[in-house]
Amino acid sequence: MRAEDIDFEKLTHYLKALAHPARLELLWRLRIPSAPSEIVVRPRRRDEGLSPERPMSRQSIMEHVEQLEEVGVVNRVDEGRYVTSAQHVFAIVEDLRILSAIETSMRVDVDATMAQPGAAAAAWSAGPKLVCVGGPWEGRAFPLAGAGPWSIGRASAQSVALTYDPYASAESARVVREGAQWRVEPVAGARNPPRVNFAPVDKPRALRSGDVVGVGRSLLVFQAD
Repeated sequence: MRAEDIDFEKLTHYLKALAHPARLELLWRLRIPSAPSEIVVRPRRRDEGLSPERPMSRQSIMEHVEQLEEVGVVNRVDEGRYVTSAQHVFAIVEDLRILSAIETSMRVDVDATMAQPGAAAAAWSAGPKLVCVGGPWEGRAFPLAGAGPWSIGRASAQSVALTYDPYASAESARVVREGAQWRVEPVAGARNPPRVNFAPVDKPRALRSGDVVGVGRSLLVFQAD
């Protein structure tokens, strides 16, 4: 990645809008379309005269929602209801990921390991599948059941719907099975073609277990069984 891959001014604009604990919590709560009057947020700041147990007023919540809407990370779905834009949030995370990929030239402090919160194990079923290994749905498996073909893209109607990824086309690729043979095919007209093992795919290409399929900024590992 190059510095040119990051719009630093836009990223600064986003980070300024997100630099408030209530707005970050609202992003989480608005993953389901809701009206500000339905949301309960308790202030996390210990400002003078502000009780941490008293919920924020509807007016304060609305002001925070409007600031999030102004930068595009929250969208109005109808009169009075809002929802977080997973696509915009993912784009912000991707820019930060590029920054986090900086290779240090200093000695690494191995004693400064950060604790990681525990996570529940994901359900894992037998059979062919694509497993997300790069993206916010890391670890999610998409079964390739039935006869196929299976479509991959951002539209929710796809077999593998990467709805959070604004870099994926509505339909970017298809996985096809013929007997024991598997292949991935690009979709004509897709703005961003798929990749297999990080190489662009402009014609049908065979798939083998362990191959990495790239769609948008998401990475999926193919498992044949």
